[in-house]
Amino acid sequence: TVDIHQVFGFLGLPALQSTALEVLLGMSNSEEILVVLREDKKFAQALVALSKREAAMKVLVNVSRDSEVAQMIWLCIPQNTTLNYLNNSLGRMLFCNLSKLTVCKEYLIEHHLNDILSQLDDQHCQYIIIELSASMKMAVFEAVLKERNAEYDDFFASVTKNILFDVE
Repeated sequence: TVDIHQVFGFLGLPALQSTALEVLLGMSNSEEILVVLREDKKFAQALVALSKREAAMKVLVNVSRDSEVAQMIWLCIPQNTTLNYLNNSLGRMLFCNLSKLTVCKEYLIEHHLNDILSQLDDQHCQYIIIELSASMKMAVFEAVLKERNAEYDDFFASVTKNILFDVE
């Protein structure tokens, strides 16, 4: 068996980072890695610190499906880097998961709503907006309405449904 703690330790050694990330990626859908990530924030910090590497981002996307781990990841992401995440595909996938967190929703609505709306052709940005619309913030509805020029489609219907029926 693999000692996940040791693998995370290898992330601090540049010569072993790639191998460690590949091992973690292979395990990123397992309960074992979630248990380790939940026990200490430093493991989430190590992955976020390497988030410019594709394998690290893929691990973050996979493990952030767990709400407790997602919360830890959110706390490790410097807020001044949010736009960097929203401007790449894996980052948007990560924020699809993180946007389920109330604290992340509120931050995105307040600081990055227009950035997300400017990329509505992207499926992940649409999903993020649908998550944000579940927050009952009329600002999301009004911004989507303005951006889409009241064009009715499945995306707009999902946003409207979340606001009207308070899915949270």
